[in-house]
Amino acid sequence: MRNALLHKPTDRLSPPLRVIYVGATDHYANAFRRAQALHKLGAEVVAIPKFPDKSRRLARLTVRVLHHAGYPPDLTGANRRVLEAAATGEYGILWVEQGGTLFARTLREAKRLCPELVRVHYCSDDCFGVCRAAFRSYRATIPHYDLHFVPIDENIPQYLAAGARGVVRLRRGFCPDVHRPMGLTDQERKRLGSEVAFIGHWEQKRERDLAALIAAGIPTRVFGKPRHWRRGRFWKLIRPHFEPREVWGDDYARALSACKIGLCFLSKWNKDLANSRMFEIPACGAFMLCERNKENVRVFEEGREAEFFGTPEELVEKARHYLAHPDERKRIAAAGYVRCHRSGYDYASRMKWMLEQISQRCGSLNLAGNACNGGHRQ
Repeated sequence: MRNALLHKPTDRLSPPLRVIYVGATDHYANAFRRAQALHKLGAEVVAIPKFPDKSRRLARLTVRVLHHAGYPPDLTGANRRVLEAAATGEYGILWVEQGGTLFARTLREAKRLCPELVRVHYCSDDCFGVCRAAFRSYRATIPHYDLHFVPIDENIPQYLAAGARGVVRLRRGFCPDVHRPMGLTDQERKRLGSEVAFIGHWEQKRERDLAALIAAGIPTRVFGKPRHWRRGRFWKLIRPHFEPREVWGDDYARALSACKIGLCFLSKWNKDLANSRMFEIPACGAFMLCERNKENVRVFEEGREAEFFGTPEELVEKARHYLAHPDERKRIAAAGYVRCHRSGYDYASRMKWMLEQISQRCGSLNLAGNACNGGHRQ
């Protein structure tokens, strides 16, 4: 499998920044959308996949099992390919997303081959939290990156205690090419439409809140993998409203465009104060009803750009109110959409800010792509 060079960059960065990206390369993956945002800013990005091709089913199963054990295997030769790219001396940033498959020795050797290379890691999950076992291999490499971007403030001292050289908190975002209002056919509305919709994985609190909506007689539709949902306490109540499939890409945007209320639950496993759906739902032009906390009410103005709830009772009350008041609901949805774009919640804006952080904290970037020469300083 050859390194995939994304399309020829635009001229926004001059001279162009060259980036080695290691992460998911499925087009529905938010990690890959961030790599594409780098390209849109003018960077030349070589994408090295972290996962094997979907057609290699056994390999994918192997990755899944070992990933949950905390030792994801390098089935794509990512370590070798990173070193091959670093040896050319043409790259300014090694950008890694959820990088458990890269070894510490690879990160050290890449720096030796190209001393100006800035090694950056972005982890969208709490690698010290409930699912910490899955990040065992990655945590061992924390000291070998120059900068980490992390999802919650609580992670910052944890990363520093683990030997991180630099840590920055980053909010998530949305991809305007994917997360946008969709025109729908009657068939698509029938297949994906709903009064209230939730798209995502099972957690206990989510199940309880969805059960409260359904018990109150509010038409609700849940999209997701059935494996964990089937084990839940309220499965019998939720099952008639459950779609046993995940929706990605355009279908994800269609499902949000087709609902009257898009629910946003924050992962307790991940200690989320915000997540990607918090930006994706309003970016699709949908009315968002989200769990309230001290952070997300600063991201969207409550009652004007989105709505929030704290208890199952408040969730039911607000769902009833906004289903009965479509003009008010549509006005808030439209304001939320505007807020997403005006406030720079899109990935290109996020990535531009991240590049500024890298430059400030790690020194000037190798924008010209020629600061390294075969592993030796010029």
